[in-house]
Amino acid sequence: MERETTPTAVATSTLDMCRPAIDRGDDYFVHWGLTHFLLDGHHKLEAAATAGRPVRLLSLLTVG
Repeated sequence: MERETTPTAVATSTLDMCRPAIDRGDDYFVHWGLTHFLLDGHHKLEAAATAGRPVRLLSLLTVG
């Protein structure tokens, strides 16, 4: 953290798009839930949070 580089953490992610069961015309909405599961970088995240520094997140998300 003392160096001026931004550490990178690696995560796998899921994207869940939930739609309501009933379509009520103009009030139709979709909830997007993006969840990250950290694979590597636990200590980097803790150190960055303690130091108040940013962290880069490399997220692996499948489109299909």
